[in-house]
Amino acid sequence: MNPEDVQILIDKALQAQQDELNFYRKYLSDKIVFSRDMKIDNGRNFQFGRNEGTKFGTSIDQLISFYGVQPVNQPAKVDDPTGGATVDTQARNAVIFLIDRLEELGLIAPNA
Repeated sequence: MNPEDVQILIDKALQAQQDELNFYRKYLSDKIVFSRDMKIDNGRNFQFGRNEGTKFGTSIDQLISFYGVQPVNQPAKVDDPTGGATVDTQARNAVIFLIDRLEELGLIAPNA
């Protein structure tokens, strides 16, 4: 394939990408919907507004994960230790439960 053919293919791919973005801008003005994986170049960052904040997931049944683990919905609530004679056991169970939820989301590596 000669360089001119390669450039034509690149131009067509870029135009198709631009057409898709224009479609989403026109018909979904309040959001952009991606139908393919998105890749962020090395050294690029997300910047968020300072007044209202930003949500990842807008309902508890949406699935999310980190570091390649299976996406899950919002982890269950961790009960507060109530005190009394069993406070050590309750606190230990709460810590174990928190560790399990962090592992489930992929935020920490699971114990081997």
